[in-house]
Amino acid sequence: MVVTGSDRARWVKRGETAHIHGMGLFTGLFYVGKTFGDGEGHDKYIVNPALPIGRSAREYIPGHDYWGASYEALPPSGRRAYLEWISGSCRDADIPVQFVRLYASGLYRRVFVDKGEDSQTVLAEAQRLMGLHAENEVVRELMSTLLVFATGIDYKRGQVPVYRPEWSKSVYVPAEVILRIASLIADRTPIGADDAFLYAMERGKIRLRKTIDAEGVRLLWRRLYSGRYPDGIVVDPPQQKLKLALSMPDGVRSVKLPVPDWCRRLPDPRADGFGDRLDAMFSECVSELEGYSRLVRRTPGAAGTLEAINVLPKQLVATSMAGRFASVKTSLDNALAKQGVVTSKVLTLFKFMELPFTDDAEITAGVRKLIAGAMDKMDIAFEPDGRAGAQGFTTKGSVVFFRGENGLPVQWEGAYAIQRACADFVIGHVCDSGGQAITAEKLLFEVRRADVGLDERERTRLAAHARSLVVNRGVRKGAPFRQGRLHESEVSRLAFLVIEVVSGLPDLSVQSIATAEKFVEKLGGDRRALHAMLHRKQQVEPDGLVSVVRAEPARGVAIPPPPVPSKTAEPLPPALDFDRLKRIEDETVMVTGLLSDIFAGDAAEGQPVVVERVAGKFGGLDEVHSEILEAVMAAGEMSRGDFDVLVKNKRLMPAGVLETINDMAVGLFGEAVLVDDADVIFEENLRAELEQTRLNG
Repeated sequence: MVVTGSDRARWVKRGETAHIHGMGLFTGLFYVGKTFGDGEGHDKYIVNPALPIGRSAREYIPGHDYWGASYEALPPSGRRAYLEWISGSCRDADIPVQFVRLYASGLYRRVFVDKGEDSQTVLAEAQRLMGLHAENEVVRELMSTLLVFATGIDYKRGQVPVYRPEWSKSVYVPAEVILRIASLIADRTPIGADDAFLYAMERGKIRLRKTIDAEGVRLLWRRLYSGRYPDGIVVDPPQQKLKLALSMPDGVRSVKLPVPDWCRRLPDPRADGFGDRLDAMFSECVSELEGYSRLVRRTPGAAGTLEAINVLPKQLVATSMAGRFASVKTSLDNALAKQGVVTSKVLTLFKFMELPFTDDAEITAGVRKLIAGAMDKMDIAFEPDGRAGAQGFTTKGSVVFFRGENGLPVQWEGAYAIQRACADFVIGHVCDSGGQAITAEKLLFEVRRADVGLDERERTRLAAHARSLVVNRGVRKGAPFRQGRLHESEVSRLAFLVIEVVSGLPDLSVQSIATAEKFVEKLGGDRRALHAMLHRKQQVEPDGLVSVVRAEPARGVAIPPPPVPSKTAEPLPPALDFDRLKRIEDETVMVTGLLSDIFAGDAAEGQPVVVERVAGKFGGLDEVHSEILEAVMAAGEMSRGDFDVLVKNKRLMPAGVLETINDMAVGLFGEAVLVDDADVIFEENLRAELEQTRLNG
């Protein structure tokens, strides 16, 4: 086809050839001629063959007229450069923005004004240009807007839009999505979660310029939407009718979108507060997922890990986004639905979670917090939980799971702290056998049930705590008593509960009774109260009767007169039973050693240790305890034998030193700083915080 200057502007289809001053243009998809003749002023992008073109495109220097550019206003060298770009299938990326706007204007007119039969070819060209010029923001925005509005031209009633990635670069909501929402409002049909999400996401794509996890936002949206609007949202149709218009790339004026006739009577969903509600909910979802999106963007392999589930919204822990932890939650939920309480070996749990830990030394305080946070997200609580007063789980032991929203947090104080200390002491230090521990668990239940100071959350956790003490009995030493958690008025209550529970235990050994006596006295109680309760609750015979030894009356023996002292012989010393004295001494040493291992902070009787209080080096500790702590910090890990020698050289008791130092750490950081597990281990993660408490002088 040869075009002359007298021709009216017409569209050159794909496959046609146009010759402009001897230059052959084989690609098509542009207008040639002089004018459209409609008086609208959209003649700026017509390739006018009457205008001369230069000999070389290299002479062209692009100007800065962004909106006023036209083919006619280009210099001859610029016209040649533009035609060469078109003839090269628009592949050259190093082109001025004016060329993009001129070419895009022709594509827009063909689709939205002429409604040409080759509109699908034009739209395919727009998609090609988006991929070809992926780094050119102008190309991507203009082509994306073309595709966004083209979705409404042939929209059918009831048609459900499907998200397309090419929409993301346009500032407009796709016409197809607007027509879908408008038709639902007109029919007073409830708007479901998926339709509302697509509308909200397209409305917020420019306002929320963030790299988000779109699939995560969609999954979270569905859960929030179904919870708040289980039957969808019915919107009263606004009076304002829908009008769709778009700005042409040539900057002349907007054109109306050619939609089907039935769409012209639809209400405008943008005129109602419905959109504002969706915007707020979409922003909420994006904000909830911001931490997760940032993590997986920074660390691509982080999805499904322990770190990821800690920043994942709890509504998504049962979805594929939680990875293997979704299976963990499902399995625990099913087991708890049947049993109420589930016990698992810690190493079995780690294997199920695909965690690589096999020894306590590998589990830092940070790892424990991540595991606890993951269980909180699942609404599953567990014991032993260091945040609730326990020593924390060990790889050699078991963990007890139970239902608990957000991990069932409790305050470690008041009645809860009393009941917990009672269970720790009785099961951990008094019970000699598994049978006694099970009996103690039952007795503790009765004591809790009668305590009006406890709420149901605290009773639930205390029950799981007692169960974990039973299943982990013998795995590690019993928990130390931390008197700092109790007020002075509450200590006497603890002494009473200990007497109540201990007196109900069967077959108590001498050592167990001595341990209970010592503890009661440490709390300021009277050991005689324990003996009195033990006698009142003595075991009965199988027939239910208490055996009583018959008393036999005694006649008595006459008192002989005092002997007359001899005046010649010296009085003999009384005879001593040395074997009996040796047995008493051995028993005393045994009991003393037992008590010194259990009760921290008690100096040996008759040998009080006087320590001068100074300003302290760590968190208010005195100088002696600070020196011991500093020695363990320097070693990192110290054998228990070396630790005992170090402490005894300071004339202190090892168990008491551990309790004093750990009480300081728990008060400041919420966890112990020294772990007594065969060796004395320093918690390295607390070193920086501990150093900040150091006081000079």
